[in-house]
Amino acid sequence: MGITENLNLAYYQQEKDCFCGPACAQMVVDQIGGVFFDQVSLQDQIRSASRIDPTELLRWYAPPDGLNSILNSNAKAAGRPNSFNLVIEDEEDFVSRHIIWTIHNFKVAPLALVYGAAHWIAIKGYEATAAPGRQFDVSYGILGFWINNPYPISTSVGTCPPPLPLSNMSSTTECADLTPGQGTGNIHIDYSCWQEEYMTMVPFDTSWPGKYVAICDPIPGPKESGMRVPANVHAKGEKIIEKEIAAQFANEAMLERGFHELGFLNNILRNTIAGEPMLVHRIDKLNSYYYIVPMLGVKKQIHALVNIDARYGNYRQSCFAPNSENPICLKPFAKDGIMQILGKDMYIKKEKMHQLVFSEDVSVHPVLFWKPCKESLSPFMPFHLVTVGSEQIFVRIDGRMFSSLTANFYGI
Repeated sequence: MGITENLNLAYYQQEKDCFCGPACAQMVVDQIGGVFFDQVSLQDQIRSASRIDPTELLRWYAPPDGLNSILNSNAKAAGRPNSFNLVIEDEEDFVSRHIIWTIHNFKVAPLALVYGAAHWIAIKGYEATAAPGRQFDVSYGILGFWINNPYPISTSVGTCPPPLPLSNMSSTTECADLTPGQGTGNIHIDYSCWQEEYMTMVPFDTSWPGKYVAICDPIPGPKESGMRVPANVHAKGEKIIEKEIAAQFANEAMLERGFHELGFLNNILRNTIAGEPMLVHRIDKLNSYYYIVPMLGVKKQIHALVNIDARYGNYRQSCFAPNSENPICLKPFAKDGIMQILGKDMYIKKEKMHQLVFSEDVSVHPVLFWKPCKESLSPFMPFHLVTVGSEQIFVRIDGRMFSSLTANFYGI
């Protein structure tokens, strides 16, 4: 356990599945007191301000240089002496420490390009063995980051690609869904997870090949790697650990990280205990599995979700309800629920025909699936893999259906 520093950062959800850049810009603009624009206007401004090749721009929704330019324009309009800078580094460590220095010294939320170049998030805090003493300080160890992920979308308008027909099912529980319409900003990421899954290398077919990218303060950051804190693994990784063990590790992680002692989480985590874990297969990484462990309050409502590595047992990340009165709704579907979502007649897009669905022909994979994609940019929103005859359907855990998962996109 070290020190935690968090900024008071307003949370904005992206209003379309390609508006992560505008939503993150709104969070920062709200913080610095700049000129507030709607997300449609911001998207146009971000793209217009970009100077990358027009052919490459076709692959980007919010290009880094355009997003940085818009934040600088707002900083100038707000009369702030310090502007923003596009940080492009060869090493993840350099970017991560620049992010921490921006939070600690300038009290402004940096933005990070994560999942390669797929998605923008706002960083509102960090956890470390100590605070940085100066801009080039590398003596402290990074323990984790607190982020605002603008995903999921706040409306179903403008989704791309269009989903298959939705079911009429809706939850009767009043809670803060991790589904379109609500979302959450209370997400903590362990540094090992940040390195392996979030702050990863930008693809080589972009203007920033093989680099790590963020938008931070303009002062240069450290150019040498600093102190490393190893992940606290509990197993050898030779098999998937049992659910009961994963639940135990989730309980221990909440205590070891001192989350109960943080003021903004004290009421949320009071009297919580791990419920039944859900196993998820990260399908874009070899032999990668994790558990989503719900942390239940006295009324069995979900107050937090904890990701535990399903092979090694170490803590990865967690997502917390906005407050104790608004728990999280997240529950996988049984086969009967899947059948209700599919309906009697299912439209098979590939075949351009209607196919009558019989229960006997429907197979639901026992393990949930996830990878960063347009259809889900949060590891807390995985999919059921449903096989209907020779067709595969991905049913997201909120009940939305997709015929495929789309991964080739930038800054969405």
